[in-house]
Amino acid sequence: MAKIAPELRRAFPNIPAPIELPPDQQRRFLFNAYQAFTERATRAMPMVLVLEDLHWADEPTVLLMQHLAQHLAPLPLLVVGTYRDVELDVGRPWAKVLESLIRERLTTRITLRRLPETDVEQMLQALSGQPPPAALAGVVYRETEGNPFFVEEVFQHLKEEGRLFDDTGRWRPDLDIDELQVPEGVRLVIGRRLERVSVDTRKALRVAAVIGRNFELAVLEAAAGIDGDPLLDALEEAERAQLITSATSGREIQYTFAHELVRQTLHANLSLPRRQRLHLRVAEAIETVHADATEKHAAALAHHFYQAGSLADADKTVRHLTTAGRQALTAAAFEDAVRFYTTALSFERLDEKERADLMFERGGALRSLA
Repeated sequence: MAKIAPELRRAFPNIPAPIELPPDQQRRFLFNAYQAFTERATRAMPMVLVLEDLHWADEPTVLLMQHLAQHLAPLPLLVVGTYRDVELDVGRPWAKVLESLIRERLTTRITLRRLPETDVEQMLQALSGQPPPAALAGVVYRETEGNPFFVEEVFQHLKEEGRLFDDTGRWRPDLDIDELQVPEGVRLVIGRRLERVSVDTRKALRVAAVIGRNFELAVLEAAAGIDGDPLLDALEEAERAQLITSATSGREIQYTFAHELVRQTLHANLSLPRRQRLHLRVAEAIETVHADATEKHAAALAHHFYQAGSLADADKTVRHLTTAGRQALTAAAFEDAVRFYTTALSFERLDEKERADLMFERGGALRSLA
């Protein structure tokens, strides 16, 4: 044991020197010594051994765990290992050992699912010491999708910003949180995952993040400027890393970011000028891919052209905003209609008739909202 814990020799100077063995036998001897140590220790007291983040473990560590697993049955010892399946690359040592442990039936896997909305509400109550407003629980659940680490990080972030509690420690009566910024702790975790994929994959994902939570392959291909197989390679790598998921929608393949906070992290890392350029490229890509049905995509086109700022043609932006407003009005989405019309009215280059028509239609939407 003193080979892996040299401080033992300071406490017990009479420990003999290690046996000299050929290199191919040293590891086996060490593993057997650790097994013997574990057997003696558990005879004195039952033990629980917790190994965190096994997805990052080096090969000697996981091989020692595999060796122990074969001799655990008669011992009062429970070994609990935690790992993130999104980090479980098939080339990592833990993936190979896990496959062996499952095949030999030496382990039991317990999957930790994301929390439902009711549990997120209970978690917020535990963190704050008081029942949270229903609207807050809904927003936190929507943005974190029940990931407990994200829930806690988001709560701490909002608390530190003073957006949750008044001077008496109660929930603020004017609490209004529609969209959450990605807290630093979450950004670091997601950023570490993003660093493990290739540069081309990150480039494709940044463009996809500008498109939105859901994106089409054809639009991404046109906007990102990555053709054919290289783009598919990038998306397949992102899917293996569980950053995105794919599904068929009719005859089309639809991709979705596995978590909204992943998209927000990618989006937040773009400078404003680059973001505007990408919004313009996305809008032009939608126009190209859906040239025969631009009205169907008016809301998306309005959003991207408007976010492109001065780079976009103002007349085209107003046209799409107006079309999106009328579609929302027809669909009884009156809040969306008011938003589209109000944004269109912010453009100064409207003539009097255009402005009057937009104000009239906006008035109709407001009347529908009473």
